[in-house]
Order: sequence, then structure tokens, then C-alpha cells
Amino acid sequence: MNDIFHFKGLRWLYLPLGLSFYSYKTMTYIFDIYYERSLPQKSIEKYVLFISYFPQIFCGPIMGAEEFFKQLKFDQDYHHDNVFHGLRTIIIGLFKKLVLANNLILLIQPAYFTPSQASGLEWILICVLTRFYVYYDFSGYSDISNGVSLLFGIKVKKNFDLPFVSKSIGEFWRRWHISLAAWIRDYVYYPLVSKFSSYAGIYISLIISFVCLGLWHGDHINYILYGFINGVAVAASTYFMKKNRLAPPAPKWKMIMSRFGLYFFLIFMPSFLLLSPDSATFFEIVKAFLKTETWFATDYISGLNILSIVFWVIPLFMIFEYVLVFYGEKLRLRFEEVSKPQRLIWLVFGIFVTFSLLSPQINYRFLYQGF
Repeated sequence: MNDIFHFKGLRWLYLPLGLSFYSYKTMTYIFDIYYERSLPQKSIEKYVLFISYFPQIFCGPIMGAEEFFKQLKFDQDYHHDNVFHGLRTIIIGLFKKLVLANNLILLIQPAYFTPSQASGLEWILICVLTRFYVYYDFSGYSDISNGVSLLFGIKVKKNFDLPFVSKSIGEFWRRWHISLAAWIRDYVYYPLVSKFSSYAGIYISLIISFVCLGLWHGDHINYILYGFINGVAVAASTYFMKKNRLAPPAPKWKMIMSRFGLYFFLIFMPSFLLLSPDSATFFEIVKAFLKTETWFATDYISGLNILSIVFWVIPLFMIFEYVLVFYGEKLRLRFEEVSKPQRLIWLVFGIFVTFSLLSPQINYRFLYQGF
């Protein structure tokens, strides 16, 4: 607030931890009552617990008021399945954060401190790694938060649903940061689009909604641009899908090229906007992309341990994603079939593997703490 409004006399003012999520939860409660999705809560204790529910204060996910109140029972019985599934989810989240995200940030963070030293070609690699870093950092926190909630008998919907198997940018946003995307959809997009009766209104509403999503991250131009780019991409995707619905199926090679273009230009490339600390860094990165005479230089990559990228980090998260996509449900069902002692052994093994693969330079801070 001091930076936005230039209140130099209020530098001493400290805002409470998780203010954005307090605000979103309060607005969710008010909007749900206004739209008659939920009844006013008569118990002040339950209302305060919903607003200040500690696993979600840091970085969410944002939970609906009615969804929370329905599960809230002060005489909750103990269920060992909730404990085992909660601990399993926490271990997966810790692995994502401590092993995958923390190793990725060590590779890409130096580039954001000195953006002009990396070439356009190198920034392509950095953008790809940045998207995976954001995913594992935030989905790791979401898993930890959901696992802790499950220990208390509160079931929270997943915040990420394998977004990298998406076939369109619209599907990607239905799988990425689901709670925030759903909040923007329900309380920004739907009220906006209801005011229009034309297709143009739909596309305008989409763009405005995604700009609001970008503003949620911060007031810097890079966050606004991030929201605008994604809004235009989703609007364009909606338009062409509607236009091509009756068209004959495209050749397989065109499908492959369109999928490559989707991930490369619309999902991976705008990722640097999320980690740019300020507008100056954003413009330095843009200059690096536009500097054609040094576009193919590899000075920054040469300064990194490139072997750790090729033989350690990238294969690790590719294997992790492959297992989740193709064997995640089978492993979950198999885990439920084993006996309690065996479950405990697997949980201890998961903790051991996670902490044995820790980076020597551990970064415990979550990215979304800053939003």
C-alpha cells in the first residue's frame, strides 16, 4: 500500500500475514450470501475459524464458505484414513517444494538478478524452468495445506490437476490454481458477462477477468501484462474453438505443432513475468529477447552446472510428472489396500527420500508468500 499510494509517512505500518487471503475469504462469504449460495453463519466462532483457518492463510487455496461450514464439526471423530492420506499428501508437497522447486530456483534465480547477462536463447530455457518452478513451489504448498486440513477432517479440493496434460489454454487454466481461477470466474467473470449479450462481450469479460487475476499477484506492470496475455490467449482460444467446432479434424502433425505452440508461447514464455521483481527487470528481459546479435550466446548457461540441468533436475521432474499422470490413481488405490503398518513404513520411506534429496542451499520461502 505504501508503494502504491506513496505514503512515505506510513513506512512503519505493517500489514498482517496473509492479508490477501483474509480479504478473499471475507469477500467470498459476503458474495455467497448475496448470491444465495450460502446462509449467514449464526456462530461467530465458526465464522472467525473460516476467515482465519491457519493452513490456508499463507498461500490459500481459497475455500468456499459453504464448503467449509458443511465439514465443520466440533465433535469430529478420529479417522485413521484421514491421517494417512493427509500425511501422504504432505510428503508429496514437501517433495515438490524441497526437492524439485528448490533445485530449480537455484538454477534460474541468478538470471533474474542480472537479466542482461542471459541471451534470448537462454531466456527460453529459463522461462520453461520458471514455469515448472512456480508449479512445484505452489502446488507443493497446496498439497501441504490440503494434507494438514485432512488431518483435521477438512477435505479441500485440489488446487492443481496435472495442468501440463492440457490440450488448450482454457483447459490449462481449469487445471492451474483452480481455487483462484474459480474465484475470478464466479465473482468477476460471471457478473461481467451477464451484462453483455454478444460474443464480443464474452471475450472482453475474459480479458478483464484475467487482468484482475494478474492484479491479484501485484500492481507491477509485469503482473498486469501476465494477466492480459493469458486473457487474450483464452479469449482467442475460445473464439477459434467455436469457429472450428464444425470443421473437419486437423492432420496429426498440425495437432502436434499447435500443442507445441500452446505450451511454448502461451504457457512457458510468459512465465518470466511472475518472477521479475520489478518493471526494470521485466524490460531488461525483453531487451535480451530482442537483442539479435547475441541471441544465440550461451554465457549464462556456461556459468551454470549444465550437467545438473540435463542429468538431474529435468529428468527428476519429468519422471515425477510421468508417474503422477499415468500411475497416480493406481498408486493411490494400491496405498489404500495395504495394511496400516505397511502404510506407516511407506510414509517414513517417503520422508527419508524427500530429505535425502534436499538441495544444500535450502529455500523454505514459498513464492506465493509475496502475493
